[in-house]
Amino acid sequence: MSLHRTTSPFSRSLRLAVALACALMVVFAVYVVSEKRIDRAHELRYQSQRLADELRQSSDDLTRMARTFVLTGNPIYQQHYLDILAIRDGKKPRPVRYDSTYWDLVTVADEPTGSGNGAPVALQTLLRQAGFAEDELLKLAQAQARSDQLTHLEFAAMALLESAGANLPERRSRAGQMLHDRAYQQAKADIMRPLAELHELVARRTLQTVQETEARASWLRLVFVLLALALLLALWRSFKALRSTLGAPVDEIHAHISRLGQGNFGAAIEVTPGLEASVLGRLLQTQQQLKEMAQAQQASEAKLQRLNRLYAAVSDCNQAIVRCTDEAALFAQICRIVVEHGGMKTAWIGLLEIPGQVVRLTVSHGVGVEQLIDIHITADADEPTGRGPTGITVRRNQPFWCQDYQHDPITAPWHALGARLGWAASAALPLHRNGRVIGALNVYAGEVNAFDAQTQKLLVEMAADIDYALGNFDRDAARLRSQQMDALRSFMLERLTSDLPLTDILNDFVLKIEDALPGALGSVLLLDNEAQRLTLAAAPHLPDFFNDALDGAQIGPHVGSCATAVFAGQRAIVADMANHPDWAACQALAQRAGLAACWSEPIRAANQQVLGIFAIYHRSSVTPQAHELERIEMAAALAAIAIERKHAEVQLQLKARVFEQGNEAIVITDDQSRIVRVNRAFCLITGYNEAEVLGRNPKLLSSGRQSPDFYQAMWTSLQAHGQWQGELWNRRKDGSLYPEWLSISVLRDRSGAVMNYVAIATDISQRKEDELKIRMLADFDPLTGLPNRRLLQDRIDTALSQAQRHGEALALIFLDLDRFKNVNDSLGHHAGDELLTQVAQRLKSVLREQDTVCRVGGDEFVLLCTSTDAAGAAHVANKLLEIAAQRYLVEQQELVITFSIGIALYPDDGDSFEKLSMSADTAMYRAKQAGRNAYRFFTAEMQLESSRQLELENGLRRALDLQQLSLVYQPQVSLMDGRVTGMEALLRWHHPTLGQVSPLEFIPVAEESGLILSIGEWVLRTATRQLRVWLDAGLPALQLSVNLSAVQFRHANLPDLVTQVLFDAGLEPHCLELELTESVAMNDPPGAVAIMDKLHQRGVRLSIDDFGTGYSSLSYLKRFKVYKLKVDQSFVQDISTDPDDKAIVVAVIALARSLGFQTIAEGVETQGQLDFLRQQGCDEVQGYFYSQPLPVDQFEAFVRQHLLNAVALV
Repeated sequence: MSLHRTTSPFSRSLRLAVALACALMVVFAVYVVSEKRIDRAHELRYQSQRLADELRQSSDDLTRMARTFVLTGNPIYQQHYLDILAIRDGKKPRPVRYDSTYWDLVTVADEPTGSGNGAPVALQTLLRQAGFAEDELLKLAQAQARSDQLTHLEFAAMALLESAGANLPERRSRAGQMLHDRAYQQAKADIMRPLAELHELVARRTLQTVQETEARASWLRLVFVLLALALLLALWRSFKALRSTLGAPVDEIHAHISRLGQGNFGAAIEVTPGLEASVLGRLLQTQQQLKEMAQAQQASEAKLQRLNRLYAAVSDCNQAIVRCTDEAALFAQICRIVVEHGGMKTAWIGLLEIPGQVVRLTVSHGVGVEQLIDIHITADADEPTGRGPTGITVRRNQPFWCQDYQHDPITAPWHALGARLGWAASAALPLHRNGRVIGALNVYAGEVNAFDAQTQKLLVEMAADIDYALGNFDRDAARLRSQQMDALRSFMLERLTSDLPLTDILNDFVLKIEDALPGALGSVLLLDNEAQRLTLAAAPHLPDFFNDALDGAQIGPHVGSCATAVFAGQRAIVADMANHPDWAACQALAQRAGLAACWSEPIRAANQQVLGIFAIYHRSSVTPQAHELERIEMAAALAAIAIERKHAEVQLQLKARVFEQGNEAIVITDDQSRIVRVNRAFCLITGYNEAEVLGRNPKLLSSGRQSPDFYQAMWTSLQAHGQWQGELWNRRKDGSLYPEWLSISVLRDRSGAVMNYVAIATDISQRKEDELKIRMLADFDPLTGLPNRRLLQDRIDTALSQAQRHGEALALIFLDLDRFKNVNDSLGHHAGDELLTQVAQRLKSVLREQDTVCRVGGDEFVLLCTSTDAAGAAHVANKLLEIAAQRYLVEQQELVITFSIGIALYPDDGDSFEKLSMSADTAMYRAKQAGRNAYRFFTAEMQLESSRQLELENGLRRALDLQQLSLVYQPQVSLMDGRVTGMEALLRWHHPTLGQVSPLEFIPVAEESGLILSIGEWVLRTATRQLRVWLDAGLPALQLSVNLSAVQFRHANLPDLVTQVLFDAGLEPHCLELELTESVAMNDPPGAVAIMDKLHQRGVRLSIDDFGTGYSSLSYLKRFKVYKLKVDQSFVQDISTDPDDKAIVVAVIALARSLGFQTIAEGVETQGQLDFLRQQGCDEVQGYFYSQPLPVDQFEAFVRQHLLNAVALV
């Protein structure tokens, strides 16, 4: 198959233009050649004339040289004559510019102008090579021949002059005549005549050649111009054809193509009518196709994103189904997930109300949910709001997809709402519970045709998952209700078998039902058959006035639900007491009690006789569900059993006591204590059968563990009180002992005489074992098996008593695992428990049998070593440190742990458990302070220090409220100009009884107790407010320095607190300088950098206090956003005498300067210290040399006086 290809006008025009261009170039080339030929013709004409002139010139030169030689006799001219002949005849090289040589001017030493180095060429040869015609060469030959003849004359004249003889003037005259006579002149004319003819022939010939060449060139120029015009016409036609083919200028085409290449398909392309088939027209078509493809791709990507979101939404819905435990929470999660993760505009779930066929909005999420509150949708096809997507879905039990919400007539009632909320498409999917439609999931999208097949499939799958979850909720609810029913039944049966009075049992029944039915208020009324009235049995939460009104109410119709139900003998359900005829006479009573619904269930005996009524009240109108009725029925049935049982107990009391089946052994004796009856439990417990014990005394069970006094007291109680109960040990038939709880009662006849003794015994072996386990749990640590604190106290009390009696010493050792928290944090609590277990085993291994090791909590252990003095306790402590140094293998990891040990000795450190514990704990704390992995004995100084710290802590807790804290300010002075640049705020505490407490003493206490945060904030606020007061009073701008503790610096809200304090005081951030010690900054360098960056960003300045006393990392120091280092006063004090301190101060100042920090030295007290610091370039100082820390008024006076002194110096 061949394709017919047509040639476009542009192609034809272009081909013609190319052909014309080629022809033009050929003509141009020929024209150029013609012009070259003209040039060559001119050049040939010139060359010919030049060569002809050379022959004439050589003839003239020969004549002139000959005459000059004859006239002057100078041989140079004769030599020139010979040279000219030699050159003309080809015997010597021709000079380069021979035609311009003037032989007259050539001296002896000179060479002819431009003397040549080429090969000699005869003039005749040059003339032939020049292309002279034959007739022209003939003329040249004639001239050459005649020139030779003239040469003979000239040679003769020169020879005459050179001939011998004395008469030289005569010879010169004769020779001159030879060169000037008529013969010579005729010979000269004979030479010039053929040369003139030669000139004429050459001129005629060369002129004809030039004219012919110029004629051809003229014709070629004309052809070239015509071809150029034709080419321009062809190019113009090609341009027109190209413009018609392109449809627009090339730049415009290129701009459109560039935009298309950049993916911009929206820019308009305008095509001139009639040029639709042009490139621009095709480009327009391509743009439209690319735009359609881009739109299709965008739609595909949007569809894919929507599907991905829906897949994620389905996944999230499944997770929500797993997590949610009720449908309300599930519905809320589903709607949120569909909107936020599924990319929908709005989602809501409506549940169908059967009586009115109304789809009631339950939960919603997304755009415009507040406008859905009053939306009215039904499932009734006769109503307009029932013919929408939701109504159709609920009615037909199938999904409904509305792909164009704003133009679908089905959604017309909601078009305005949809337009406001941006609904373009909607979907409604039915929701089911146990296969029955209960409502619909409604989803709204912002794009038309948003619900394609895959989206529909995913939404249907989501609805199916919701159906499954609802079924699970029902099953879970049913299972829960079943469990609750079982628990309720067990509880009530337990109460039925108890000895509680009937009213207590019924009251418990009501309370349990109220717990099972949230919002319920229960009551039990019993029927007095004789009086036909109801009597109140139980109503724990109903108002007393309401109970009083029902108590004694006459049964009958329309006198309340309860009386009506008893009268009719059937259940009465009143969901709305205010409008029910049964409550018409009691409406005021019900309203006063706040009751709105009443469910009444008759209590029937086994013979169906009504015994009373079980009633449930609610404070809102509500109809009972099936499971609620089931519970009420069960409660009423069990209440009937309880009532009948209590009625029957009166008649069957003795029989029930004796033969009641159970685990208690029952023995009945006569008045002589002979066994007359035992029950089955007795036989099982003792191993005797009834025949073996009848007629025998119960003493056969005696274990011998009770003394005669025990039995005497038993009989005394029986005789005095008619009963006895207690615990004793008996012996079984097989000889084994067992404990039992025995209760003996005396039965008397009407006369009071003893008829029988009834003993009820319970085997308490299991209880004893349980008690033993409980004691173990109470006295021993369940993890390590070591005694706990309670048992430790018992053993210490015993050991103290023994030590007091025998005058012995004992040691109480407290032991704590160092950094045990790191194990829990890094390896987990399971690893920590394993480590504690191994530590317990090692501790037991180093103690004697009479010693005790206990775990009192966490990682703390206590060792009680009896008969142990200080040396023995030290020996034990060293052994403990040795075993601690051994590695532990915990979960395949080797761990090393150390102990901090505190030792208290009896009687030196305490005579009770409490005192010894406090002493040992204090000593252990001191061991931790000393660096851990050590032991310390308690000393009196420790006690004093602990008491002092406790006293300080208690005082600090009220110091702020009692205004015992104050601030003093120490000036900071510039060493450059001596002016006061700032001050450091220092905290002082004056206690009414303790006096002035040093900050070195109470600041650590404040940090340990956590009080430093509130105290630190008070310091910041007080100092900044005071600075504001000073500034307002006219003092110059001063830098306020405030110290930060480690606790303050690590607190998360420090930057916010500082910002707020400055804002409240009305100060700029740069007015405040926060000082932190070197150890605080280096404790957690990355964290310190982060906090410093935050404070620096807010404009607050930072400085390092006590620099040089810690261990700074220069790599971190350069990252700290600080601007000042404070040299510690410990280095400044001996700066004049101690070279080490002097070197340190010099190094610190140099380091600060190299890092761009300022320096300030504290503790400056002498002129020598000041001079040295000034010499080293320290920026500022503070200390007693200038001023001690001053109260507010004195500091202000100091600054003002300092200003006056400065002015006076000026």
